[in-house]
Amino acid sequence: MARKATALADVLTEIVNSTVMRVNFGVFYELKCEECGKTIKRRVGSFTREDGIVCRACRATYDVIAESNGQARLRMRTSSYTCPQCQARNTVGTHRVEPGVTLKCPGCHHRVKVALTLVPEQEAGTGGSSDPAAA
Repeated sequence: MARKATALADVLTEIVNSTVMRVNFGVFYELKCEECGKTIKRRVGSFTREDGIVCRACRATYDVIAESNGQARLRMRTSSYTCPQCQARNTVGTHRVEPGVTLKCPGCHHRVKVALTLVPEQEAGTGGSSDPAAA
């Protein structure tokens, strides 16, 4: 009985230590983050199209773009703004567009601060608001 238990333990040890047990058959997207340089690796199906692939280090968000050759590429979500100083059209990672964040124009180095503002809506017709919550 002890011999049988020892033999079984030896077989189980061999199985557990086998490299075959450590194989991951998942399909992954892997890239180097454009913002922070960290490697991002996400399993296909572990994220939604709406949420995208998010860098855990800096929160940059990437979308999977299907290419015509059947391959896929990852593109960082960006927002565009026009520099008020030199009128250059600039892009910045959308994850950086938050109230209070300062951005610097790569061309003229002018600094702008991201702000959340409310502007009056152009009221049509009767002059009343069409938003029931505004009443």
